[in-house]
Amino acid sequence: MPSEPAAPKFILMIEDNCDHAEAVTRLLELNGFRSECVSSGEHALKRMEEVSPDLILLDFTLPGMSGADVGKALRSASDTADVPIVMGSGMPEWVIRESFADFDGFLAKPFDPEDLLTVVAKLTDQAA
Repeated sequence: MPSEPAAPKFILMIEDNCDHAEAVTRLLELNGFRSECVSSGEHALKRMEEVSPDLILLDFTLPGMSGADVGKALRSASDTADVPIVMGSGMPEWVIRESFADFDGFLAKPFDPEDLLTVVAKLTDQAA
């Protein structure tokens, strides 16, 4: 009897730019991932009480709570401490690491679609 296909990996994107979020969501879903976007750090932390993503795409510059603060909150909570975080920003990676060094991947904005899919597939162990 054939085994059932694995469920698509779930990516939670924390991004306040709607156009960017829509493009990334479409790209992820066309490549076999499930995704959802929330537009603020506060909303993301609330949403994390309800969902268990396989990976988080986190914008560094968010309204209100910064991406660095969101990342620190996620790393300090036992149920999200091990979820891979990919930080995205138009700023250089070294600037981000000064505020929050504990992320698993970095993508410069605007994301190159191939780079995004490579990083997401690697960190979720799913072929893209």
